[in-house]
Amino acid sequence: MSIGKQEGQDLELKQDNIGEDFIPSSATLEQTKDKVHAKTNIHALPVRAYLDQTVVPILLQGLACVVRERPEDPIQYLASYLLRHNPNKKEIEEENDEKEYGRDDEL
Repeated sequence: MSIGKQEGQDLELKQDNIGEDFIPSSATLEQTKDKVHAKTNIHALPVRAYLDQTVVPILLQGLACVVRERPEDPIQYLASYLLRHNPNKKEIEEENDEKEYGRDDEL
């Protein structure tokens, strides 16, 4: 099953032209990122991939701060850092606000 020379060249030309006129806006990029994130089933990921996507980036930043600051209680420092810099903090706060709002409706 070989592709003829002309067909191969046509395929290359088509691939070269893909997206030439398309310049995504920041909104488009954000929507794409959200869609990809939503479709990623974190429960199906291998352990290493799950940790690399969710924990490792913020953990490395926190550990770098521990090394730089050298606090007396590095565990407490790291825990505080992780809580302060939690990338999901906004989502968690929104969920808590929704729960509180729901309780107010019941009164």
